[in-house]
Amino acid sequence: MDVFYLIALWVLLLQCKLSFECEAGRYGKDCSEPCKEGCDGPCNSTDGSCPCKPGYRGRTCSKKCLRGWYGLGCKKRCSYGCQQTKCHPVTGKCRRKTCSPGWRDSDPNHHACDQKCEAGTYGASCSKQCSERCRDTCHHITGTCSCKDGWLGDHCSTGCEAGRYGNGCRKRCSEGCNDTCSNVDGSCTCKPYWAGPLCRGQCGSGCDAPCDTATGYCNCKRGWFGMTCQAYCSEGHYGPSCRYKCGKGCVDACDKVDGNCTCKAGWKTDLCSSYCADGTYGQDCKYKCKEGCRPDRCNHVDGHCSACRDGWSGETCETLCLPGTYGEDCGLNCSAGCVNQTCDRFDGSCDTCLPGWRNERWSVPRCNRRCYSGTYGQDCKNRCSTGCLPDTCNSTDGNCGSCLDGWMGERCETVCPSGTYGEDCRLNCSAGCVNKTCDRVDGTCDACLPGWNDFKCEHRCEPGLYGLNCMYECNEGCQPDQCDPADGNCGSSCMEGWDGENCDTVCLPGTYGENCQQMCSVGCFNQTCDPETGECDECKVGWTHENVNISRCDKDSMMQTAGTPSPLFHLWASITTILTIWVVVPHTATLV
Repeated sequence: MDVFYLIALWVLLLQCKLSFECEAGRYGKDCSEPCKEGCDGPCNSTDGSCPCKPGYRGRTCSKKCLRGWYGLGCKKRCSYGCQQTKCHPVTGKCRRKTCSPGWRDSDPNHHACDQKCEAGTYGASCSKQCSERCRDTCHHITGTCSCKDGWLGDHCSTGCEAGRYGNGCRKRCSEGCNDTCSNVDGSCTCKPYWAGPLCRGQCGSGCDAPCDTATGYCNCKRGWFGMTCQAYCSEGHYGPSCRYKCGKGCVDACDKVDGNCTCKAGWKTDLCSSYCADGTYGQDCKYKCKEGCRPDRCNHVDGHCSACRDGWSGETCETLCLPGTYGEDCGLNCSAGCVNQTCDRFDGSCDTCLPGWRNERWSVPRCNRRCYSGTYGQDCKNRCSTGCLPDTCNSTDGNCGSCLDGWMGERCETVCPSGTYGEDCRLNCSAGCVNKTCDRVDGTCDACLPGWNDFKCEHRCEPGLYGLNCMYECNEGCQPDQCDPADGNCGSSCMEGWDGENCDTVCLPGTYGENCQQMCSVGCFNQTCDPETGECDECKVGWTHENVNISRCDKDSMMQTAGTPSPLFHLWASITTILTIWVVVPHTATLV
């Protein structure tokens, strides 16, 4: 019962609560107040508080933004460019159509007057141009600015008064100006003898003519220097702009205008700037040096000679060179190639050269070089024999110290006689050369006789070879040391198993050994054996080997006890041999 009562009470209270909530858009006692238009969504049903739309403020969003503010929470300021800083409380657009002077819209589609005039413009709608006399840009609202040199006023429209120039017109024109100066930089037309951009300098005392009024530069009188000719030449200098040095030979300082001075001994009188000419010396260079003295080695002050001319000698260079000598201080000897070894005392030239000598340079014929290699005689006009060994030809008479191979004679002009060759033709051609003739230089033969080989045909054919250039092999049956190297003839000494005049025939069946002089054993089958060793392939019945190491079938097991064959055996052996030769030889010839 108690539980039922509690549930009924809770439902009743819930119905009471629901009956007190206001419908959307209203609040307060009995929900009699509508939410404010500035609310951005439903307001609180009790006190009407709500989040505000842009342009509204307050707890219930019932107040619009104060003048000069806009946007969400009225936290944004209207642009200073809006007239009276009035703008739309939501968007921030200016209320009036035009912006305050000095302002313009940054976005043409959004009238916010939020940007200052561009540099160089100012005023309403930024339609006015700043003065060109402004140092930088002007104020975007009033157009006032800082003025360039020479101008005054808020808009720099007033020039400096006469006699003044520069920034704020605080500078005075130079006293050298012929009239007033420029109000900007102070430049002016100079009065006479004044110079410089501002006419503040005077022309130098050394100017040869009025100076340049812009720079003060001028051409200097002699003895003055500097761009403006204000300085006198220093000691040791003279002339225009003092560009010349006094002569080294001056006794004292020279004149600063023309450089004239008194000269020391050994110097020319023309400004005393150079020594006496070669070959002269003393005061005013009026004395001549000794004839034998080299002009450039004669002291220009006292005439002392430190070196003689070619062809002279002695302390004072007054002695001529002795015969056989020449040149400076006669210190050179005439060439050994000069006739009588005498030459010109000045340059060493010879009238005539000895045979075997020549001139190093034709411009000075001193006969001081031996003939070129390969020439000899007077003026080296003759050529050494081609048979001379290089560098052994005597440059005087052409005789050779040694001949090239293939030549002979004192001058090596004779070629070797036929059959000889080499150094001085002392070697004979090989007996193996055809006609015993060979190359006169190295002994090589044009061709070798049969039985000889090598370049000089001096070697016999090796054993077993014969003929032209040893290109043929001797017959197989020849004894190697018996084969003639010229024609390959073996004579009558054949190797075992061979016969014939040239050992070219194999032994007939039934024979063997050297020149086939031995008969095969009658005990051999068919009485045939190896033509070289006499060994049998097979023994007849009743035969065996006398020597077990040699298969010759030479022991008859049917022989008499005394070892003497019976007459019947001899008859049988003879008949067998004859029949074997009669049958086998024709057959062998047919095979061959």
